[in-house]
Amino acid sequence: MKKNLLLIALAISGKLLAQSGVIDSTFNPGTGTNNSVYATAIQSDGKIIIAGNFTSYSGTSINRIARLNSDGSLDGTFNVGAGANSSISAITIQPDGKIIIGGGFSSYSGIPINCIARINTDGSLDTTFAVGSGANGFVLSIALQADAKIIIGGYFTSYNLTSANYLARLNPNGSLDTTYIIGTGLNNNVYSTTMQSDGKMIFAGNFNLYNGTTVVKIIRLNTDGTLDGTFTPGTGPNGTTYTMATQTDNKIIIGGNSSMYDGTPRDKIARLNSDGTLDGTFNVGTGLNSLPFAIAIQPDAKIIIGGCFTSYNGTAINRIVRLNTNGSFDSTFTVGTGADNCIGSISLQSDNKIIIGGDFNSYNGIARNRVARLLNCTPITILATASTICNGTAVTLYGSGASSYLWTGGVIDSVAFTPSATSTYTVTGSGIPSECSSTATVTVTVNQPSNGSQTFVECAGFSISVGTNTYTSSGIYTDVLVAANGCDSTVTTNLTITSVDNTTSTLLNVISANASGAIYQWIDCNSGNSPISGEINQSYTATANGDYAVIIAANGCVDTSSCVNINTIGIEKNSAQKGIAIYPNPVTNGNINVELNNLEAGSYSMVLYNALGKQVFYKSIEVSNQTTSKIQIQEQLAKGIYFVKVNSKRGTVLNKKITIQ
Repeated sequence: MKKNLLLIALAISGKLLAQSGVIDSTFNPGTGTNNSVYATAIQSDGKIIIAGNFTSYSGTSINRIARLNSDGSLDGTFNVGAGANSSISAITIQPDGKIIIGGGFSSYSGIPINCIARINTDGSLDTTFAVGSGANGFVLSIALQADAKIIIGGYFTSYNLTSANYLARLNPNGSLDTTYIIGTGLNNNVYSTTMQSDGKMIFAGNFNLYNGTTVVKIIRLNTDGTLDGTFTPGTGPNGTTYTMATQTDNKIIIGGNSSMYDGTPRDKIARLNSDGTLDGTFNVGTGLNSLPFAIAIQPDAKIIIGGCFTSYNGTAINRIVRLNTNGSFDSTFTVGTGADNCIGSISLQSDNKIIIGGDFNSYNGIARNRVARLLNCTPITILATASTICNGTAVTLYGSGASSYLWTGGVIDSVAFTPSATSTYTVTGSGIPSECSSTATVTVTVNQPSNGSQTFVECAGFSISVGTNTYTSSGIYTDVLVAANGCDSTVTTNLTITSVDNTTSTLLNVISANASGAIYQWIDCNSGNSPISGEINQSYTATANGDYAVIIAANGCVDTSSCVNINTIGIEKNSAQKGIAIYPNPVTNGNINVELNNLEAGSYSMVLYNALGKQVFYKSIEVSNQTTSKIQIQEQLAKGIYFVKVNSKRGTVLNKKITIQ
C-alpha cells in the first residue's frame, strides 16, 4: 500500500545548550550607565537606543540618551550634544528612523523644548517637529499610529498652551491634532498606552473620569478620541497599571500594583480579552510579589515581564520572568540569580535577543550596569514526512529554529533515507542566535509487514475469503492486504479441494457408484432421503420402481449422488410371456443361451452389460415372422452380475439379470 505523506511537525521539546535568559557575552556595555535606564528601542539596523536619567555611558559623558552598536559599544556617530537636561521616560522610533522622546526635560542639546521632542538619526534635534511650548508635565508613554500621528500620555494638562489633560494626539509635525476630540480628557495620570490592530488606543493610569464620564483605570478610545463603550472592563484593575502590551490577537497584557481585576484576584499581572474583559484562560496563580514595569511579547506569543519582583506564582525569580501563552511559568528561561535591582525596559531584537534596562548593577552575578543583553535561544522543532512508517519507506527529517543541523545516525537534514528498524535520532541545531545551540530527538517507528501463509485441504463446496477475493477451487493464491499497523502484508493461500466422485451407472434395476473403495449408504429419495437398511455396498439392486441415490464418503469428504429413477421392475415377467428364454441362470459353464420364440418379425439387438454398465457383448438379430431364433454367447466373461437387454425398434423387449459363476 502506498501512502501520501504529509509534512508533519512533531511535538518535541528541544533542549537548549546555550540557554535563554542568560547574559549575552558578545554584548559588552563596559561600565554601562551611571544612572537609571527607563526606555530602550531597537533600530532597523540593529543598533540600540537607550534613554533614562544617566549622564554617562561606559565612562563617556552623554546625557539621558545614547545609541549603542550591536556589540554594546557606544555609537560615536550619534551626537546628542548636551542631550536632554532631565530624564527621558519613553522613546519610539519612526519608520524613517527618527526618534520621538518623552520625559521631564525642558531642553535638548541646549535648545528649549518641553517634555517631548524628535531626534534625527544622527542624534541632533529635529527642529521641524514643532511642539511649541510642548507638554507642561512628564510624557510617560508614546505610541505611533500607522498614519504617523503620535499618541502621548503622562502627567501633563496642556500641550502648547492648549488644554490636553493627561493625553493628546499630535500631527506628524508635532502640532496638536485638534480632530482628536478628548473634551476635558482625564482627571489623573496616564502611565501606559497600547494600540490594537484597528487603531483604537488603550490608556491606563490613576484616572476615574474621561470627558466627564465616570470610568475605571483603563479605557479604550475610538480613533477620533471618543470613549469606546464596547470596551467593558467592569470594575477594572483595583490599582495602577504601569505597563501594557497588545498581542497579535488583540488581547492585552497589563501589569501594575493591582491585586484584582473586575473583582477577580489577579496579582499585578493579567490578560484581558480584546473587549476589556478578563481572560480567564490566562492563569497567573499568585502572580508577582512586586511591581512589573515592562512587558514584551515574543513572536511565539510567550511573554517577558520585567520589574522589581522576586517571585512569580511562588517560584523565586529575580526581576525578569517569561510566561507561556497560558500564563504558566516558563522554566526554559533560566535567569539564574537574575537582576539585582529593578528592570524598567525590555526590547526584542530581530534575532530574539533581549535588551534590558533599569536600575540593576549585575545580572546573575555578572557586572552589568543598568543595561544588558540576554540570549533568547529558539528551541529546535523537528519536522518529518512521517514518524511511523512501513519497512522500505523513505522518511525525511528536518530541523527548524536554527541555521545549521547535525544529526546522529548518519541522517542528513532534509535528505530522505530509509530506516530498516525503529530508531531514535538526535539533532543539534546552532545559529539562532549565533551563540545558541539546542538539541531535540525524534523516534521513527518502522513497522514490519506481517507476511504469512495458510494451507487448506477441504471438500468440494468449501470457500475461503482473503481480503476482497474468494477462492473455491484448488490452487495457490497470493493477496496483498493492509495489516493493522498500516503496512502491506502478503498472504499466500494454498488450497486443495478434495472431490468425491458422486456419479453412478445404472443397468436395469441395478445402480452402481462409480467411486471405488469408499463408504456407501443408499437412500430412498422418495422417502425423504431416508437410508435403506443394510444397503452399504457399491451397487444397489432396486426391488421396486422409484428414485434412489447413494451417500459416498471418501478421503474425509462426503457427497451424495443425484437421484436415479428405476422403472424396469416387472419387465422380465413380461418378456417370458413373449417367448424369450435365457438359460442357464446362473451360468456355470461359460455359455449363455438366448431363445427368441414367436416374436414379431423385425430387427432386434441384444446387448450384454457388466455390473458397472460397461457393454461386453453386442449382436444384431433379424427375426422372421413367428420363428424361433437361438443365440449362444461363448465369451470368456469374469464371474459376476450381468444384464441382458433385448431391444426392438419399438423399445426394450427384455431386461434380465444373470449371474456367471
